[in-house]
Amino acid sequence: MDRRGTGLGATVGGVAFVLCFGMLTAERVGVFSLATGTESVIVWVGAAATVVLAAGVAYRVSDALGTWLAAFGPSLAFTLNLFLPVSTGLPATLVFAAGGGLAVATALALPGYVLGRIARMLDGGQ
Repeated sequence: MDRRGTGLGATVGGVAFVLCFGMLTAERVGVFSLATGTESVIVWVGAAATVVLAAGVAYRVSDALGTWLAAFGPSLAFTLNLFLPVSTGLPATLVFAAGGGLAVATALALPGYVLGRIARMLDGGQ
C-alpha cells in the first residue's frame, strides 16, 4: 500500500466531499432551484467526473485504496443528501448514507482505477 496514494486519495476525496455536499445541500434547501431534468444531468456528470477523478488518482499513484477514497468523498456527499430529507434520525441517516456511499464509491472507483492503470501502462509507467 502506498501511503502517498492513500493520502492523496483521502485529500482529493475530502475536498470533493465538501464541494459536492455544499452544492447539493444548497440545491436541496432551495438556495437555487433546478428542473428535474437538469438535476439528472448534474448527477450523471457528477458520476462521470468521479470516475475521471478516480482515474487521475490511479494514474498518478497506482493505489487502489487511494483511488477508492477519492471516489468515496463525492459518493458519500450524494448519498448523505439523498437520505437526509427522508430518514427518521441521525443514526439511520449515517448508516444508510455510509452504506450507500460505500456501494456508489466502489461502483465508480473500479472503472476509474482500471482506466487510470491502463493510461499509466500506455504512458510507459509501471
